[in-house]
Formats: sequence, structure tokens, C-alpha cells
Amino acid sequence: MQNNIGRIMCVVFLALGTSCHVRSEDISQEVVQPETVQVAETNIEQDKRDTEPLINAEELKNAFIALPDPVTVQPQALSGAAQKELLQGAQEFVPGVVMKVGEFVALDGAIEFAAGPTDGLEVVACLKGGKNHESMIVLTTGNGELVKAACIAGLQLPDGVGAPEGVGLPPRGTPVRVHIRWQPDRLLRPGDWLEADMSTFVRDRLIDKPMPPLPFVYTGSRFSTLYVGSTDGKAVPVERFMLDQTKSVFVNYNEEDCLFASVLPLSWRDDLFEVNSSLGLLKKTPVHIIVRKTTLPLVFDMDTQGVLKQGDTVVDDAALIESLAASYKVEHGQLYAVGVRVSAETDRGCDVAARMRLLKAAAQAGVWVLPTFILDSTDKE
Repeated sequence: MQNNIGRIMCVVFLALGTSCHVRSEDISQEVVQPETVQVAETNIEQDKRDTEPLINAEELKNAFIALPDPVTVQPQALSGAAQKELLQGAQEFVPGVVMKVGEFVALDGAIEFAAGPTDGLEVVACLKGGKNHESMIVLTTGNGELVKAACIAGLQLPDGVGAPEGVGLPPRGTPVRVHIRWQPDRLLRPGDWLEADMSTFVRDRLIDKPMPPLPFVYTGSRFSTLYVGSTDGKAVPVERFMLDQTKSVFVNYNEEDCLFASVLPLSWRDDLFEVNSSLGLLKKTPVHIIVRKTTLPLVFDMDTQGVLKQGDTVVDDAALIESLAASYKVEHGQLYAVGVRVSAETDRGCDVAARMRLLKAAAQAGVWVLPTFILDSTDKE
């Protein structure tokens, strides 16, 4: 594992030096065919056994439905000058990945499909060679290590903890704001651009509404032990960076190995989401995905016992409802997420309980807002 981590950090150090251009071939990466790989049992399987009883799927669904209708936000019109301004002073990290240190990381890609899919939009954006059949956007680059290296070099994002598939645990990590820019008509109006939060490209089938501006949670993917068949027929354990196996960069559906996880409370189901076709997207339209660090309108601290606080003050239900009502008025440009800062030592079952409490309080406050769990980075130093 140390060799794999060192490989990513080597790219980061190169990027922070005099040149920020790194070639994909500078990092050796053995290709593993999926049929020859078995994932070793990890603490993810233990997570599933330990947490399944804590997730009341019906109660969670009802709490989500009880929220008022989310705000519908239209894409913002931009000029070609705004696009040039964004890229001024930016540096190409690798082809398809541009960054401005301390400000943003931008990933190039293209729309793979503009409606559906029938069985659910699990992935919003994947690496080249990824799950094209269930990903709205396919990135230009196919190298996950380099994408993560750009996030570290450009935004200094610390690793979080992903959400295991099919369990219902929320991810923990650093919230980021993700915008998509595209040209609605490159031929007739090449100077016209549109920009919208990535979350607004997603429609929730349960409430039949597109999502408002929401953050994604940077988890950093993970390394895992895989067993690869050798020439003598024996299974050999090797460490792999799992983003390069799954290729899921931004997701709706819980994937432990993604780079950016969803805050949608029902993301343990893979059939609830589809492309927001009202945006009028066209297949193969080039897009720029722009990732920035962000702050949320309201953040609570949660102690290791699951108690929500503001400073040293315990937040009771009345104060919680009052704070939510005051912080989430309908305002253009706002993220509709409430932060919960949590220690790595806190049991993840506390996240489940806090999410339910916050959803119910939001419904009582008359605001549409989703809990987002921020892993206290001081715990990881």
C-alpha cells in the first residue's frame, strides 16, 4: 500500500514544482482484467453486517418524501469571456485535467446520454473506459490516480470514508461544489456558455423533481487488496487503487471506491435517479466539470455520542428547527445541505441517527435540505 500511496504523492510533488504537466505514462499502472480479480474481504463487509439493522429504509424514505419540494434552479448563462477568465492562469495537469492551485480542478468530458437510463443513473461522471451504460458523463482521462493527484495538488483535499453499497450509511469527507459548463450550441452561438451545479443534472424519480444545488463529498477512493491470478494458477494478493478499477468519479449510488460521493439519503438504491432531461442536453456535448472547495450555510458539530452541538451548546429540537428555518431561505446560489462535522472515532451509526433527526427537523422547519457529514481532518493528521 505504501508504494501505491507514494506513487500518487510523487505526482503531487511534481505538480507543485515548476511544472504542472504530468504524463499518464509517468505512472506505471498494471492492467487487471475484471474476471481475474477477487476483492479480499475488508472492513466494508463488516460494516454491512454491523450497520444493516440501523437503517430503517421505509422511515428514511418517508422522511425524505416529507420534505417540501426542492427549489428548481435554472442554468446560469455565461459569456465566452467568463470561460476565458476561468482558464486564465490555470495549468494543465494532464490532458483533460486543468487546475489552478488553491482555486479549482477542472475535468474535461462529454455527455454520454441525455435521458434515463431506464435502470437508473448510478454514476454522474466516470473515467474513460468506465461504466458508460450508467454514467451521464465520460471523462477524457482514464487515469484515476492522476485525477486524485490533481485534487490533492490543486485543492489539498484530505481523504474521507466512502459509503458501502446497499447499506445506507452516508459518506464522510470534505464537501465540494461541482459545476458543469457547456455550450448549448457550439456551431451557431460559440460564445454562449451555460453553467449549473452537477446535482441539478440529476432527477429523483421518487419525488419526480430535479435536485437543487448540492455538494458532493470527496472521499478519495481507497486502496484495497485484490487477488490476481498468476501464471502458475495461484491467486496473488496485490494492492490496487480502486478508482482505477471501478472508474466511478462522481456518483449517485453508494460506491465505496468512488472519488466523490453523493449526499442523497436514498443513494443506497440504484434505480431512483435519472438525467434531468429538461436541460436539453445533447449526446457528445463537451463539458467542463469544475470542482471547488466550499462552505455550507450551516454546520453542526457532533460528538462521539452522537450529540449535535453549536460550539459548546447542545442543540435541542426547537433550536435545530429554528436554525434550519433561518439558514435555508430560497436564495440563488445557495447549497441546500447542512453540515455535520464528525470525528473519525465516532461510530457511523450516529451518522444514521443524526441524518434522520435532521431530515425530520427540516420538514418541520419547512425547508428542503440534506445532511452532509464532514470528516474532521484534524483527526487524520
